Amino acid sequence: MMTIAFVVGAVVSGTIIWQCWRFRESNPKAKPTPYEGTDW
Repeated sequence: MMTIAFVVGAVVSGTIIWQCWRFRESNPKAKPTPYEGTDW
């Protein structure tokens, strides 16, 4: 069960990061969301 949970968590986190990265690349002037902070 731990392996399944780890794989699912990795896939979900990777998908979220990829979505944020793709959004950032397609919108270079987009303002960072409060969740991302100002370091991005």
